[in-house]
Amino acid sequence: MQRGDMDMSVDVAKKAIDEAAGLGAVAIQITGGEPLVCPHVFEVIEYASSSGLKSFLATSGYNCSDGTYSRLKSAGLTALCVSVNGITEESNSRSRASFGESLYAMKLAKVYNILCFLNVVVTDSNIDELALLGKYAEGCGACGVNILHPVTSYNGDYLPRCSEETVKKLAGIVCRSPNFFHVENCHREYWQYFTKNEFSCGDIGKTTYFVNVDGTVSPCSKMMRCKYSSISEMLAERSDWECGCL
Repeated sequence: MQRGDMDMSVDVAKKAIDEAAGLGAVAIQITGGEPLVCPHVFEVIEYASSSGLKSFLATSGYNCSDGTYSRLKSAGLTALCVSVNGITEESNSRSRASFGESLYAMKLAKVYNILCFLNVVVTDSNIDELALLGKYAEGCGACGVNILHPVTSYNGDYLPRCSEETVKKLAGIVCRSPNFFHVENCHREYWQYFTKNEFSCGDIGKTTYFVNVDGTVSPCSKMMRCKYSSISEMLAERSDWECGCL
């Protein structure tokens, strides 16, 4: 809902929710920037809930307070996806800020009985902490860990792709706990490890869509230069997409 100094308006968000619900969508994920800087984020969650959609909110823990989480619960939020990239503040700070806020967000989610997942960008520098981070998350009541494709850090620096050794370690961790660790389907190195020379981006642009702050629609957040005026227009013109992060 927030990108740079721009916020998505309530009307744009409601229009996107109406179209998504009409096309049979089951959930929305509210991302940023940081969604909790938007004062109308609670209204958008309420509207999604009233439209029959589950709502997930990705946060770094900003504006983390009892008042905020009470409002999220009342609005009907399904789950939080809290961003953490390390088990210590030092390791987390290599690619993400707000370590303390993220941990506190997990604890408040448990207090207010809001489902919680961790969003983790795996790199060569934090792979050896991933299993421990998963245990910590589970102890805080988290439902799972989402492994995200490395693109940029919080300060805009590009993160390097994972080495083959890191991918092997990641595969081992996921295979031991497949119901707790989930790898996004555009993490090419990981999926190529299992599919050898074959790779597909799955349902990107088919069953998942990215709505930009101006209301235009892209197949995913890595393909924002490819814009359509609506989900329906994109589907009508869609051919097989190649995900922009490959």
